[in-house]
Amino acid sequence: MSVPGYFRNAVEALDPYVPGIQPEGNDWLKLNTNENPYPPSPRVIEAVRAAVGERLALYPNPTAEPVRRAGAKAFGVAPEMVIVGNGADEVLAMIVRGLVGRGDRVVVGDPTYTLVEVLVAIQEGRLTRVPLRRRNFALPERFFGRPAKVVYLPSPNAPTGVLHPLEEIDRLCETTDGVVVLDEAYVGFARANALHLVHKYSNLIVLRTLSKSYSLAGVRVGFGIAQVELIAGLMKVKDSYNVDALSQVAAVAALEDRAYSAECTRRVVEQREYLSGALRQLGFRVTPSEANFIFATPPKKPARAFYDELVSRKVLVRYFDRPCVNHGLRITVGSERQNHELLKAIKLTMITLGLDVADTAFGVVKF
Repeated sequence: MSVPGYFRNAVEALDPYVPGIQPEGNDWLKLNTNENPYPPSPRVIEAVRAAVGERLALYPNPTAEPVRRAGAKAFGVAPEMVIVGNGADEVLAMIVRGLVGRGDRVVVGDPTYTLVEVLVAIQEGRLTRVPLRRRNFALPERFFGRPAKVVYLPSPNAPTGVLHPLEEIDRLCETTDGVVVLDEAYVGFARANALHLVHKYSNLIVLRTLSKSYSLAGVRVGFGIAQVELIAGLMKVKDSYNVDALSQVAAVAALEDRAYSAECTRRVVEQREYLSGALRQLGFRVTPSEANFIFATPPKKPARAFYDELVSRKVLVRYFDRPCVNHGLRITVGSERQNHELLKAIKLTMITLGLDVADTAFGVVKF
């Protein structure tokens, strides 16, 4: 609780972003924050160990220049087109801080990643939520061509996992008079991306992160990729020394071992398809996902009832109490073992809630 009178009115009235539960202990099945179930590259561990020493007494490179160069090489752009942040969240915060003032309009889909709503409220901007299509979470016609300082769109979207078609991203950039922020945090698990459009459009910023497909959520490294003028503007509002020395070392090592990341990503995608199929056989409606999570609507009973029962079994998934998504659960794709445990817990939950559980072809959910 804040001290009345000390903070700006916009901050006093703010409902802060609420991240997923981080439980204590190792006896939880944790599938609620979209972490990669596989460890980072062994090269990352070796590089960080080698970097621990007297140099930690010195400040890190202020613009994370080694990471900019490694990221630029991985993304196929010039280093001057890259800005590095303390996670993609910080890059998003830079964008809102640099572009949005009091009364400026920001357009988002509904549902979307809700951190952007908090950042806009801090700046006293005006947020316009455009409901996505209810059945498949696709972009409606009225999402395009709206006057706005910023249009924010994750693709794959959160919390739905839906990948928006490339032609829609192209059209969005064409019809938006402000800046389009395309958040591709989960695109490593998708069949396509729109990064090449930064060469075509001067009003496009693409966000990327090492948290998901590179298994580095704990070191907080993200990127903004755009034409040089936009990146130069963001540099003006970037905090000094915003990416610490060990995170920079870890990021460079990870980006230099993209083959390892690709193999982990392949395994996650394989498990995503397995888990989606198993849940459908249990009666869930599963939105086709291109991320490392799925959005699943339980059969016959409210999603909140499923969520509460799973928590009682020490299984964490994500439930959002918002009208557009409160009918479903966002479930992180785990390892093969984790997904087996999840399916067993879901089958027990269905029995507890009085639902019939038919035998399935997925032997792991039989008793």
